[in-house]
Amino acid sequence: MATAMARNLADSGKIKKSSDSCHTSYASLGHSGSSMTQIFNDWWRNQQKELLKEDYGYSGVGVVTRNSGKVVYAVQLLCGYDFVDHLTVQRNLNRENAIRTDILSMENKIRASNNVEALVRNSALADLVQKRTIQVANTNRLGLKLIAEDVEKVCKGKFIQLGAGAGISTGDIFDELKSKNMQYIKSNTYPYTGVGVAIRNDAAIFVMQLLCSKNPDKSDNEDERPSASEEFRDDLFTAINEMRVDEGTHELKSSSLTKKYAQTWAKNLAMSGKIKKDPDYTRGCDRYNSKIYQYVTKTRQIAQILTDQNAKYYFLKKKVFYVGIGVELNDGEFYTVMTFCNYKPVVYG
Repeated sequence: MATAMARNLADSGKIKKSSDSCHTSYASLGHSGSSMTQIFNDWWRNQQKELLKEDYGYSGVGVVTRNSGKVVYAVQLLCGYDFVDHLTVQRNLNRENAIRTDILSMENKIRASNNVEALVRNSALADLVQKRTIQVANTNRLGLKLIAEDVEKVCKGKFIQLGAGAGISTGDIFDELKSKNMQYIKSNTYPYTGVGVAIRNDAAIFVMQLLCSKNPDKSDNEDERPSASEEFRDDLFTAINEMRVDEGTHELKSSSLTKKYAQTWAKNLAMSGKIKKDPDYTRGCDRYNSKIYQYVTKTRQIAQILTDQNAKYYFLKKKVFYVGIGVELNDGEFYTVMTFCNYKPVVYG
């Protein structure tokens, strides 16, 4: 095409501009001179800003000569994507999955740095957004949105659509998504996601992402996945009992009563930033002259509790049978309260 345009420049003195084969940002530069060196120097002097635009990733140059090579006519075409006559979406599942993995990996690094749990892939969300992404790629309509009614049937909660982003590299697309949607990427409101990827024959990559507040695989009456604090609490309880078994003693039982009290106190500590025992930590355990112990700390890892000699003194005691654990996450720290007693906690009086 560039050669045909150069020939037209030589014959008519004009560039017959055509962008039929470029389906994104486009420019055409035409010039004549005694040599390509002269033409390039003129381009560089007069069109340097255009030549250095990041919008362009592909180029085609057409050259014809006249007067036995004494006059050179050149046309350079610049395009954001490769030059093709007819657009098609080329399915490549391995590459599509690699792009999805890269996008989610970069997003989850941002979430981790903000103490937010990693996004969870959901196939129902992915199937829905994949169809729309292909439509966007085929029509070149980046503003095309998902149909709200279709999303509501799958998500059944709050949802946000990110995109569509387009480019020739995953990094470029992610930078675009991040610049427009950072508040949603690092939000704990939307833990479930589906990513659609479409790759065209002109090397363009299109990405759309759907974020959902509820797990589409669960019915409305099923519990959502546990929070980071709940997972920390449950993992700590399991680890303590594993250590007790290794020490040859019985496993502890969880008390819903003292767990409720411990959780309330953990929230108070997280708000104040102070580490101190609950003044009323004996509640529920103070009968039959029961032995009552409370351990309070803030930490980033369970291992720090399991190796703390003060904590081990309490949770490995053979005469302790019940524990209530409260955990509250704040600014990357798990404020942890554990109340131990040797009789089943009850409310009485």
